[in-house]
Amino acid sequence: MKPKTLTTLIIIFVILSATYGIILFLNRPQPTKIEPSRIGLPLEKIEKANKITIKKANEVITLKKENETWKVNQFKADNEIVKNFLSNLNALTIDSLTSRNEKNYPMMEVNEEKGSLVTFFQGKNIISSFFVGKEGASFQDFYLRISGKKEVYLAKGEIKFFIEKTVDDWRDKKILSVQENQLKSLTYTYSTSTFSLIKKANDWFAQSDSQEKKVKKDTLQPLLDELKSLNALGFANKKEENLLEQPDSTLSLSFNYNLKPETLVFKKKDESTYLVKRLPDPTIYTITISTYNIIMKRFEEF
Repeated sequence: MKPKTLTTLIIIFVILSATYGIILFLNRPQPTKIEPSRIGLPLEKIEKANKITIKKANEVITLKKENETWKVNQFKADNEIVKNFLSNLNALTIDSLTSRNEKNYPMMEVNEEKGSLVTFFQGKNIISSFFVGKEGASFQDFYLRISGKKEVYLAKGEIKFFIEKTVDDWRDKKILSVQENQLKSLTYTYSTSTFSLIKKANDWFAQSDSQEKKVKKDTLQPLLDELKSLNALGFANKKEENLLEQPDSTLSLSFNYNLKPETLVFKKKDESTYLVKRLPDPTIYTITISTYNIIMKRFEEF
């Protein structure tokens, strides 16, 4: 056989082998995912839970639904965060069984000492209870074990993102939400001065005891935008709660449409943070000093 013919046959053989290998790869058996309900995860029922407990090594977080509103450890929770948590659970998949050996529980963090035990209730009845353990190879992979069972599974979903939240992370951080067309006036009170912003027809005016001036729209707009969705950075701790007994400043809001007036009181906490309370709500929030400076203007700034 001529060398040229032999080379041609070798090339053909390599091409055919590669083609065959690709066909085998594309038609390889796909791993079968495990149906969650088969291992004790009835996801459709879990999504309708009205109480959830997340038990970690040093704390228990309790989410409870009362009249369509969720609470977290007796505080008002952010309904949207809880809704997203339950929606993400419904998208949970179980990829494979990884272990039945109890000696592997600590390494996989699916025991009471290292894992997070999540329990879902409907009334007093437990729908499901399972341990959320260590992350797997990707950030969405994690180990999961049904409470009372030996099997550990590799699951996929964004559940750990929610399980690792603190109580404050679950809490509702909305302080106030006001639309411009609702506003009639804003009254600013400081230790040495008081003035008001008053809306007349489509224009705003800054009014003090001695003078009145028209406010430019571009000067006022950042303030109005902030009031549309005034959200907290976080919450005051027990030691800080008494600080607001003597506030630095007060913002009083009056409204059209017979809406109830609102009052916010502020106290500087440190160089970067202010405390704020919406009266008469006892909750004390924290906001950044930049947010405070947008809201709490001086007469001269208008």
